[in-house]
Amino acid sequence: MKPGSNQPNQPTLHVAVVGNTGVGKSTLVNVLKGKEIAKVDNNVIPCTARTTPYEMEVGRTKYCIWDTRGLNEGSEKAAFFVRWLRRTGILPDADRELKRFLRGRNPSIDLVLLLISVKRD
Repeated sequence: MKPGSNQPNQPTLHVAVVGNTGVGKSTLVNVLKGKEIAKVDNNVIPCTARTTPYEMEVGRTKYCIWDTRGLNEGSEKAAFFVRWLRRTGILPDADRELKRFLRGRNPSIDLVLLLISVKRD
């Protein structure tokens, strides 16, 4: 317990937000926090270059929200650029990076939120 407190220390819950590029992972982080802390953009180039933690508290519960890189390149323009970065070794494959992240976290991830895009005609 914290000194002077009747509540035991609550562990931080770790939540990974995953999904394709452009589905709103960083936007969700901003909505949960109530202000813009994660960069968002409507360009074809992804905003999140590496998995980034954002800490927040809701009531007495502490969360660490992990904003991950997009799992898809998005548009053809972005795909060409990302393929070039991967060939040069500057940008590792996002899928492999996510697997490594989820397997190697200590403390481990408590929840994975998979965001998907729903196309409406």
